Amino acid sequence: MLIQDIYDWAEDNHIVRANYHGGAIDGPNLNRLLTTKKLDSLEAYVDEQFHPFVECLRFFALVKESCFGMVLSDDWEANIHIFKLSYEALPISVTPKAHSVWYEIPIFIWRHGRPMGFFSEQKYEHVHQVT
Repeated sequence: MLIQDIYDWAEDNHIVRANYHGGAIDGPNLNRLLTTKKLDSLEAYVDEQFHPFVECLRFFALVKESCFGMVLSDDWEANIHIFKLSYEALPISVTPKAHSVWYEIPIFIWRHGRPMGFFSEQKYEHVHQVT
């Protein structure tokens, strides 16, 4: 399977890369990807050797659901830990963003006692698109 095959799958599923930040997947497209339906479709599409990557995305979806919104789930710390274990089992390096999810976000939540949704910069970042 080639990387282009994955891009084709993503395009067929209306998940597009941004034209900025090196073609990363932005928030709305990541939200589309992290649904159970899309992850099931991706898992069915890719070779079995890539299933651990899809599983890791499923665990990240749990992290997102449990502490990135306006409600802090009781299991948010466990979800981060499970995501970390899944990620570390992959044959890839740890990115700064993964490190932040594992270490910086918990510190921030412990300090403020609230989920990340209360501290979003989304409304300020949206100004760039409006002007």
